Amino acid sequence: MSRYGDEAVQAMEWVYAALTGSQAVADALAAIEGHPVALGDVEDRVWPEPAPSGTPYPFLTYSVAESLDTLAVGDEARIMSSVPMIVKAVDKARGYDRMAPLARAAYAAVHGHSNVPVADGGVMLSARRTGGIQYPEQGAGIEYRHLGHRLMVEIN
Repeated sequence: MSRYGDEAVQAMEWVYAALTGSQAVADALAAIEGHPVALGDVEDRVWPEPAPSGTPYPFLTYSVAESLDTLAVGDEARIMSSVPMIVKAVDKARGYDRMAPLARAAYAAVHGHSNVPVADGGVMLSARRTGGIQYPEQGAGIEYRHLGHRLMVEIN
């Protein structure tokens, strides 16, 4: 059991590794861009939110909401932490069609995994989609779209 209180960091590290190690994500980027994208190049397209200025579109971001601990009765030991996250594709676009394959690939990379060792001796017990997100944004006259997933990552 991880007792360091950094389960959210462990969840972020696991999500990053799952996304950057996904051939499906590389293939989705290649289909969108119309040329091959090497798996090693995916790292430049996956960021904790916010992505750095100048990141090419589309890209993936991930973020953590407030995590919740499950404690043992009569003990202060954490049994596990439930870490709600958002994993989403972001594109400079007027619609969602172009980025949908990338959002689907992100889903395939992070949903449904269980019992995966994480840094410092913890275990990612489960990662599952709990809902979707989809919204537009406008800044400096440019339209952006966000499409992705709410995810619950449970770590002990």
